[in-house]
Amino acid sequence: MTGGQDATGGIAVPQIVTSLLAHGVSDVLITTEDRSRYDGTDLGSSSRGPIQVWDRTRLEEAQQRLAATPGVTLQRSGFTEQVTARLDADCRHLRANLTAERNHRTLELYALLIAGIALRDLVEPDLADWALAHLA
Repeated sequence: MTGGQDATGGIAVPQIVTSLLAHGVSDVLITTEDRSRYDGTDLGSSSRGPIQVWDRTRLEEAQQRLAATPGVTLQRSGFTEQVTARLDADCRHLRANLTAERNHRTLELYALLIAGIALRDLVEPDLADWALAHLA
């Protein structure tokens, strides 16, 4: 995404919350610049009660609360391996299927560059160099 538009084909926030809770996350907070987007939306409940929606200005407070909550880290058997495999597969797919249009292609290449730098031990070893060369 390049701005505030909705993700096409993305997973809806309630589905993400359900998935997080199913994976053992003990507390979930939604932060947003527009809390009204979730008016009337059932986001479920965690061990702390109903999932809350906070204004994004409370992000630091939310991070502190979650950092102090046991079970938030999503550490479970095989989870890291699943995420790593998915990131690698997504990077390989994006690399093999770059958009021809300049603006989208540039964004995709920057995404691959960031993934190649930040996740260098988890993705193809030459990904960052490859993306940088194609940005030139």
